[in-house]
Amino acid sequence: MIAKFNLLAILFTGLSLTSVAYSAPVNDNYANAIALSGSSGSVMTSNVGATKEPGEPNVALNRGGASLWYKWTSPGTGVLKIDTNGTAINTLVGIYVGGTVASAQLLAGSDYCDCAYIGTIPGQTYFISVDGIYSSGNPLQSSIQLNYSFLNSAPNDNFANAIPLFGGAPIRTTQITTTNVGASKEAGEPNHAGNAGGKSLWFKYNSSFTLPQTISMHLVNNKVGAPAVQSHALMALYSGTSLGTLTPVQSFSSEEGTIVFKAQSNLTYYIAIDGFDAGQGAETANFTLTWGLNKSSRMADIDGDGNADQSVYRPTTGTWYSLGSVDNTLRAGQWGTNGDKPLMTDANDNGRSDYTVFRPDTGVWYLNRDNVASIFNWGLATDVPLIMTTYSNGLSVDRPVVFRPSTGEWWLTGFNSRVTFGQNGDIPMTGDFDGDGTDDLCIFRPSNGTWYIWILATGQYRITKFGIAGDKPVPADYDGDGQQDIAVYRPSTGVWYVLQSTNGSFMSAQFGTSTDIPQPGDYDGDSRADMGIYRNGVWWVLSYPFSSSVKVTSFGLATDIPVTAPVN
Repeated sequence: MIAKFNLLAILFTGLSLTSVAYSAPVNDNYANAIALSGSSGSVMTSNVGATKEPGEPNVALNRGGASLWYKWTSPGTGVLKIDTNGTAINTLVGIYVGGTVASAQLLAGSDYCDCAYIGTIPGQTYFISVDGIYSSGNPLQSSIQLNYSFLNSAPNDNFANAIPLFGGAPIRTTQITTTNVGASKEAGEPNHAGNAGGKSLWFKYNSSFTLPQTISMHLVNNKVGAPAVQSHALMALYSGTSLGTLTPVQSFSSEEGTIVFKAQSNLTYYIAIDGFDAGQGAETANFTLTWGLNKSSRMADIDGDGNADQSVYRPTTGTWYSLGSVDNTLRAGQWGTNGDKPLMTDANDNGRSDYTVFRPDTGVWYLNRDNVASIFNWGLATDVPLIMTTYSNGLSVDRPVVFRPSTGEWWLTGFNSRVTFGQNGDIPMTGDFDGDGTDDLCIFRPSNGTWYIWILATGQYRITKFGIAGDKPVPADYDGDGQQDIAVYRPSTGVWYVLQSTNGSFMSAQFGTSTDIPQPGDYDGDSRADMGIYRNGVWWVLSYPFSSSVKVTSFGLATDIPVTAPVN
């Protein structure tokens, strides 16, 4: 069981406040949701003075904080559309079922196009939340126009009506929910992921940036009328401009999966989502699509928003502490003992990091998969434990691996194999250096300041001289193209040096001292790694683009081990 504590304050210095009191709206809480009538309509309202009640879920990976509640009872089988078109602020839209806020199950969450669609069943009451996104330290508050309508099918049933996703490079991870209730298959439409399907939906992505970017799209779903049950889904990515000219890029057939691809400049991609047909017609479901830049730098992400959560491991008690970037909640969990080596891994591919430790004296790994233990032996006391992500057929798997300095061997779980790559004295790492969603093997050799990278997809080696003896390697995606950049931190001067993968250019910044522990990661959600350091229980973060603006947070003890980034 992971204990949760609301973190009220971290650091206040020289702060003066002027407060204005507002009365909370009558429908501020779930229990007081206002009933909407008819099959369609609009409500003009305001979330000024609204709050977020205890136990209220986050919507679309954003904490919000000023939500209003409505409820609507479905007259039949169809599609409920909720949107906030006509509202000046960016909003969050959520749709739930359940008797109380504590038992509410989120069916749809969206922070994109301020809209959501779900399949309905007759007589079911759906609870609807509308909130302002959390931005610059506060939830947005304003007048809001809430629109609702009961439809036969979602509007993106046909290829020509594909819903556009962000063009260019997304600045944050984004979600939208839709449904294939009432959807159909068009004449000339291909079978997606090799299955006939029959109830497809379409999205499109226009890559309007100037350089290729690695994009990740993750799909989860639940059956209409059974929120806790997943259905078998199909997802396919294409390039082309019409049904007859589509070229398959990637696809998968599974209950849940991910597509990672390198989007080429000024090219439009189409994404089809469908239900699997096992001989009785395509399954129907509510689908939630999450997309953004590929997070090639593995980092602690406890709340699943794609951003780094400041996290430490306390060896004296074997306790983990994390500060969630979505909701500012302090989470604590006991997992491990003194002497264990802590790592973060997404063991079940749900977008949230799991506590993992390697116990050197026995060579045993302990993985916490959503409070379910996985224990196995893999390694020796002198081995260096690492996590390696492999991507295949729409599924990402995090695998424990070890590097054996005495022999320069890597022992890879899942492959039940070993490879020789490196030598004693090398610093081993894993990371996605080519943007294909699968980690490559990497070593930094301090004796000559050289990086050796084995690109697993092609079997090719990259050799780059970048650094000197004494440097600490800190690879991460600093330039925001979805793949790792070669980088070092020089303790003797406190300078960071980064070789950007987008164009091969070099940048540097002075940020730190000789005893600081570097912890790079995307702390602010702009899909670019920030420079972070841990100093005796205090975090210092310099956000991209590297300016004089520094965020300082007291979180941890001097003896704690920071685990936000996979580097020490």
